[in-house]
Amino acid sequence: MFRVAPSMILALALAPASSPGAEEAEHPLYASWAKSPAGTVVVVREVTEGREAGGPRLVVTKRRVLRSIDDRRAVVEETVEAETPEGTSRTGPRESVIRRTFPLPPGVDRSRLGRPQQFEARGEERVEAAGRTFRAEWFDTKGQTEAGPSRIRAWYADDVPGLLVKSVTRVPDAGKTTTATVVAIESP
Repeated sequence: MFRVAPSMILALALAPASSPGAEEAEHPLYASWAKSPAGTVVVVREVTEGREAGGPRLVVTKRRVLRSIDDRRAVVEETVEAETPEGTSRTGPRESVIRRTFPLPPGVDRSRLGRPQQFEARGEERVEAAGRTFRAEWFDTKGQTEAGPSRIRAWYADDVPGLLVKSVTRVPDAGKTTTATVVAIESP
């Protein structure tokens, strides 16, 4: 799935199609992809490195293609390629259907959709990605992994399909840092 606000985006994507009496909201991922024509490609590269120089490194490249979009839904296909010291593996393609609207969960701030609902700090700055400079809003959040607590700084821009421009996730107990960056945006 797409990394916008790790827990929020998953909840939005898995929200039921309709819920009696629930207020409807436009899905932020749909809105971000709707600004692009079908055939648009977004490539995100995630690099995970250990604390020690020369240690194992994992590079995951996610290629997302907007296959179709209409006034009800967007269909995004994702192919993932992982490069490890043991070799390269590929999965996909896998399609994700993003409905235009969804029932707004109780307690969710509509004005914060597509961004973390809870955060420790936030700000705005320009960030480099895909050979361009984006005006982005960043958030510092905490998370939890199998290896222990994580600290995340993520940058979001409304003019990037999928919203996430860059994120840096640190897991101190594992001595690992994962940096995800949009490396290409191509329109047909």
